[in-house]
Amino acid sequence: MKKILYNYYKTKYNKELKIAEFNNEICLCDWSDRPNRAQIDNALKINTGADLVSDKNNQSKLINETINQLEDYFAKKIKYFDLPIALLIGTNFQKKVWGLLQQIPYGQTISYIELARRAGNEKASQAVGQANSANLLSIIIPCHRVIQNTGGIGGYVVPDIKEKLINLENNY
Repeated sequence: MKKILYNYYKTKYNKELKIAEFNNEICLCDWSDRPNRAQIDNALKINTGADLVSDKNNQSKLINETINQLEDYFAKKIKYFDLPIALLIGTNFQKKVWGLLQQIPYGQTISYIELARRAGNEKASQAVGQANSANLLSIIIPCHRVIQNTGGIGGYVVPDIKEKLINLENNY
């Protein structure tokens, strides 16, 4: 039986991230209270043919390393993550957007329109927003760095966290 190991990490903002690994790659670092959590977990199981199995005994070195890097990120000791990741769910366009998100420098933001322009179609800002919303590697793939053209925060899966992440990075 193939397994997707998972565990939880409580952030400094008292919000929990569900972290999972499959085939020695992080495939999930996502807010545990995200809407549609059960559907997303089910999609991971279907796409991999694996069962989600709790790593309650902290056996996964990769999940533990991910937690260590998240702690360092929140403590402002690192700006970028050095982890093997797997994009197991998503369209080609979404995966392209997620790749572009990783190119946004720490502490900087760009607009949805600019990200759509970088993806090759400045009229696709709504699709870019949907790709951000579908990102299962929150913080590691920094979708929080994309804001509205007007400078407003814009949407985020856990709305009160996006501004906190931007402020954390701006005050490095």
